[in-house]
Amino acid sequence: MAMSKNIIRAIKLLVSVGLIAYLIYTVDWARAITELRGVNRYLVFLAALIFMFNTVVTSAWKWQISLRIHGLPWRFPGLSKILLIGLFLNNFLPSAIGGDIYRVYRTMPQGGQKSRAVSAVLLDRVMGLLSLFVVGALGALMLYLANRDPRFGLLTLVLAAPPLAAAIFPFVFRLSLFRPLFKKLGRVKKLDPLVANTRLIFGDKQGVARLAAVSLLFHILAVTAIALLFAAAHAPGLWAESAVADTTYATVALLPISINGLGVQEGSFAFTAQQLGISFSHAVIVALALRLIALLTSLIGGGLVFLFDKGRSADLDLATETIKRSPH
Repeated sequence: MAMSKNIIRAIKLLVSVGLIAYLIYTVDWARAITELRGVNRYLVFLAALIFMFNTVVTSAWKWQISLRIHGLPWRFPGLSKILLIGLFLNNFLPSAIGGDIYRVYRTMPQGGQKSRAVSAVLLDRVMGLLSLFVVGALGALMLYLANRDPRFGLLTLVLAAPPLAAAIFPFVFRLSLFRPLFKKLGRVKKLDPLVANTRLIFGDKQGVARLAAVSLLFHILAVTAIALLFAAAHAPGLWAESAVADTTYATVALLPISINGLGVQEGSFAFTAQQLGISFSHAVIVALALRLIALLTSLIGGGLVFLFDKGRSADLDLATETIKRSPH
């Protein structure tokens, strides 16, 4: 088992290193360096501030809302610390524990109903993905209206389909046609946590609406930061193009074929931006800048909290074992 995990990690490392090396090789660095000398540093600084604000403040805010939907009233400062440590774990420690697992471990109730912490993180992730598709669909629609290119019209429909399906699902859930099925599922003992958490989510419409709104804000700010980076490099990357490119960038991170999406995200971002009329070199530089800002954010914030907040830092192996053994 340990050998197979090491092989998988080695393959992911090779994929990441290979893709990053390819991207660096394909960039015309002589021209890029010349262009970078005229970069607008104020716009880069503003983009970095927005990105860091989004990574810490907006992320902790939407997670807090998700936790409250599940009856877990955590305070914002504590969640910010946990979130930063999770980012640090994801980016800098060669550990089997991920940031989401750490978030679950730190927010699990001391008594029963520990699955609520799991459900809160999952809801946060799902709502974030749906909001990403909404913003991507908006960007694609803007491009379609500007160019009347049927490809953008099709992309709009594809990206809008998952959020629309999610919006319709609560109404389908209440249809009498499906009630016998849901009742049967409710009698399965192992599904008790799933049923209980689903009821909590459907029972707090205002909380879900707030979570959706903050998740949309998160992705709007993320796209704005990307558009500012393009503008700083004097590239013709408007907000709509940035929205579509960001959708690809964030979605491919879900593919477990590299280390934290390294290389895969940058490559898909550059390719998408190129298809939208943006210089490949500009797109690669912006993608690498996004990665650098993300690493600096997690290093500065998460590293400091993890190293100096010793009273609140948890043992990583204990976190993993606790989650595996915990009752629902």
